[in-house]
Amino acid sequence: MNTKTKVYLYLDVRKTLTNNHHPITVVVNHLGKRKFYRTKYSTTKEYYKKASSTKRGQSADDWDLWRKQEKKAKEIINTIPYFNWERFERLFKSTGKINIKSYFEAKIKSLIVQNRAGTARTYESALNSILEFQSEINFNDITPDFLDRYEIWMEDVKKNSIATIGIYLRNLRAIFNQAIKDGFLDRKFYPFNDYIIPSEESRKSALNLTHMAKLKEYNPLPNEEFYIGLWWFSFYGSGMNLKDILGLKWTDLKNGRMEFYRKKTRRTRKAKLKKVSIPLDEFHERFINQFGCFGQDYIFYLYNENPDPLTRHLRVDQLNKMINKKIRKAAEAVELDIDVTLYTARHTFASLLNEQNVPLSYIKEQLGHTDIKTTQHYLDSIDKTKEKEYRNYLKVS
Repeated sequence: MNTKTKVYLYLDVRKTLTNNHHPITVVVNHLGKRKFYRTKYSTTKEYYKKASSTKRGQSADDWDLWRKQEKKAKEIINTIPYFNWERFERLFKSTGKINIKSYFEAKIKSLIVQNRAGTARTYESALNSILEFQSEINFNDITPDFLDRYEIWMEDVKKNSIATIGIYLRNLRAIFNQAIKDGFLDRKFYPFNDYIIPSEESRKSALNLTHMAKLKEYNPLPNEEFYIGLWWFSFYGSGMNLKDILGLKWTDLKNGRMEFYRKKTRRTRKAKLKKVSIPLDEFHERFINQFGCFGQDYIFYLYNENPDPLTRHLRVDQLNKMINKKIRKAAEAVELDIDVTLYTARHTFASLLNEQNVPLSYIKEQLGHTDIKTTQHYLDSIDKTKEKEYRNYLKVS
């Protein structure tokens, strides 16, 4: 039992609500430092005093209800191996009982605060999937056998792809790791030592110069120019992803170059961040002159109009889908029998330079990779898509 941390219920009479009630709070005192955590309950000073001293009736029932938050705080403090404010708050602010669901909800809230709305959505989808498979579930329900059955259910019943199954299970594994780190769960109950999360090798498609020449012939309609233009913006911009393009500020344009931190790298690495520096192509200048929001912070409209992270993420996702729709239409119009998406622009940039024996170090810098091994793996996976072409060399006429 933790004797260095005290917990008690407290009516915060310093604050008066609109109905003349005062908020009921849980006070945590750790080594002389106090923090007040407001509950969803409030009452008057007189009723609080009555409830705290009455043993039966409605006021006694209310007191027991209020004290559940105090008891929850004490349970957390006595469970975790050592007290840490961040750890305590993550568990205490989770809704309801501390279990898999509450851990997922705390993780989702944390990701939204970090402006990682996209990742938050994958955790939300994973939680919904798990609860659909088994509505009442705790950590001790998750065993290697459970994971096998859950995987089969996702594939056979829900028709989820291997990629989706992998994402949901990796999110669940991350929740287990956090619970173990918090001291809430013993490592001996960790089910992923005896269960392997399924994965499939990503199939990256890249266009060759002939394909690109044909695609260039497509003359977009006025309502397609912006979407298809963003695809070419990415290609000429060393395979920039959409978030990096939309996140460009006018201050990022310097001496004929675009200089920025990749959103993905900035999120995953806190030290030794290096800016990506990409030369401004003639296409970029024309596109910016046509669609740029002069006089605003961001070059393109979406980030200027959507400051809220979640709204911004949803709009970026919608824009990405529209770009893919328009570029697929263009590819079909010029009779390219290849599924072209926005990501194809990035793969094509890397593949074309690699085929011309451009130094791997330059491709690495332009892609914004922090490790050259990542670039090598990236290019290897692209090359495998040409296996059919390579096997044609074996045909004997």
